[in-house]
Amino acid sequence: MHKLPLLLAFCLLSLGLTSCGGSASSNIATPKSASSTALISSANPSIPSEVATFTATVTSSANGTPTGMVTFNDGSTTLGTGTLNGSAVATFSTSTLGVGTHTITAAYTGDANFAASTSSNVSQTVQNAPTGSISPNFFALDMGHKPPDEPWPTTIAINFSVWRTLGSSLRWSDLATCDGGTDPTNACYTWTSFDSWINIATSFGQQVLYTAYYTPSSLSSNPSGSCQAQGPGGCYPPNDVESGDQHWKNFLIALYNHVQSLPPVQVNGTSQTAQPHIAFWECWNEPNVTNEYAGSLTDLHTLCNDLHDAIAPLDSSAKFTTPAPALDKGVAPWLQTWISGYDASKVDIIAFHGYVISQVAEDVFYDILEPLSTFVPQTGKPMWDTEGSDLIGQLPLTDPDQHAAFYARFALLQQSNSVATFSYWGYDFGLGDSLIDNPDTPQATPNKAGIAWQQIYAWTVGSVFTSPCHPNGTVWQCALTNSSNASTLVVWDTSQTCSNGVCTTSNFTAPAGFKTYTNLTGATTNISGGVVPIGAKPVLLQ
Repeated sequence: MHKLPLLLAFCLLSLGLTSCGGSASSNIATPKSASSTALISSANPSIPSEVATFTATVTSSANGTPTGMVTFNDGSTTLGTGTLNGSAVATFSTSTLGVGTHTITAAYTGDANFAASTSSNVSQTVQNAPTGSISPNFFALDMGHKPPDEPWPTTIAINFSVWRTLGSSLRWSDLATCDGGTDPTNACYTWTSFDSWINIATSFGQQVLYTAYYTPSSLSSNPSGSCQAQGPGGCYPPNDVESGDQHWKNFLIALYNHVQSLPPVQVNGTSQTAQPHIAFWECWNEPNVTNEYAGSLTDLHTLCNDLHDAIAPLDSSAKFTTPAPALDKGVAPWLQTWISGYDASKVDIIAFHGYVISQVAEDVFYDILEPLSTFVPQTGKPMWDTEGSDLIGQLPLTDPDQHAAFYARFALLQQSNSVATFSYWGYDFGLGDSLIDNPDTPQATPNKAGIAWQQIYAWTVGSVFTSPCHPNGTVWQCALTNSSNASTLVVWDTSQTCSNGVCTTSNFTAPAGFKTYTNLTGATTNISGGVVPIGAKPVLLQ
C-alpha cells in the first residue's frame, strides 16, 4: 500500500482539498474588519411612559459601511432590535422602562465584512415623575397617513402617546353603511382601514382616542341634510335617537366587540405583543358648529349617555369625554351649559377644541383657558384639547418659522394652564399646518414645527410649571422645575416676527444662575453678558 506524502495528507485532512497548490488560498476566508458601537439615550433621566430613544452608531476604520442588525439590551434582557441605516445608525424607542436604573447596551451582530461589537454600558435612570409634572400623554396627534406610505411619527423622533382617530377617516359613516346590529361580522361593517390603523398604533405603543360621530346617511334623521364633505346627513342624529337610539348603540357595541376580537400585535422592534384597545371615547365632534352637529342639545345628551352606557359595562377602564366645542370664545359658554345639564358621573374628561380665530397663540389663554378656569376646576376632571392648530378656515400660517412659533407657544400655554392632553390637528395633512415635510411619502421628515414639537417634548416632559406662563409687556415667561430638580425658564417676545427665514429679536436679561439657552432647533448657546436674544420662537434658559 502506498502512503500519502505527509504534506498532502495534512492538506486533505485540514482543508478538504485535492491539492495544496495555489487554489487553496481562494478558499480561505478574508478576516472581517473590526467595528465599534457607540450608544446614546435621548432622555436620561426619564420618567415612566416617557419615550427614550436609544441610538447606536457603528463605525470602523476600514473602508465601507457596516450593515445589519443591532440588538438593544437591558442587562441580560433583550429590549428590541434595530436595522442599521445607510449611515450605520440604528435606533430603538421604548416608553416601558420601569422606575430604577437600567444598564443598556447595543450589540451589533456584524455582517459579511465587519465584525460584531458591543457598546459600553449606558446607565439609564427612570425616576418617578414629580407631582404635577407634564406627562407624555400631553402629546397627541390627528394624522392621515401611516406606514408604508409614511414613517410612523415616533420613528422620526416626533414622540406622542395618544392617537386620535378622527383625522384617519374612521367615523361611524366610514365604518358602517347600515345598522348591522352588535355583531361586528355583519356585512354592514367594513373594518379593514380601522384594523390597519389600530394595529399600527398599538404596535408603536400609542393609546387610542376614538371620536364617535357622523351618522351614516341611511340612518340619519335628515339623510339629505347638508353637512361636512364626508357626505349628507352625517351631522344629524340618527333617526331613532328619540325612540331607543338603537342604531348608535349597535354600532358602538359592534366596534367594541370587533376590537376585542382582534389578535394581539407584535410591539415594534420586540418579541412582545399588545392587545388593541380603545382607551378613550370622545362623544361627537364640535357640537356648536352646525355642519358638524345639527341636532338638539337634548338629543346630544342622549347620544353621550348612550355612548357611556353601552361601553362602560363592557370596559370598566374606558374613559369618556364631553363633546368638544370649538369657535374660540364660544367654547367656554357652550361647555358651561353642557356641564350644568349633564350627568357628571358619565364623563371623565372635559374636552374642547383650542382653535383661535386670530391665529395668535396667546389668545388660547385669553379666549378659552382663562374663561374655562372659572368653572372647570370645580368639576375635578382633567381638560383635554382634542383638536387644535393654527389652521383656521383651511388657511394656516404660511411662514415656517411663524408656524413653529405658534405651535410651541400654543402648547406651552396649554401645559401651564392644566390642559392634560392636546391633540394636534394636521400632523401630515399637507395644508401648511403639517409637522412634516413630504407627507404621505417614505421620505417624510420633521419640518420646523415638527422640530419645535421635539423640543417642547424634551423641555417639558417630567417638568413642573411653577406658575402659568405670563406676560410682562410683550415678553412671556414660563418658569419650570425639570425632572432633575433644576430651574428652567422659557421666554419669547410677541412683538417680534419671522419672515423668509429671518427672525427679529429683542434683548432679554437672564435671571442670575442661567448659563445657556436652547432654541427650537435644539441648538444650545452659552449666555454672554447676561443677555439672551429672544423672538417669536420660544427659547429655554438653563
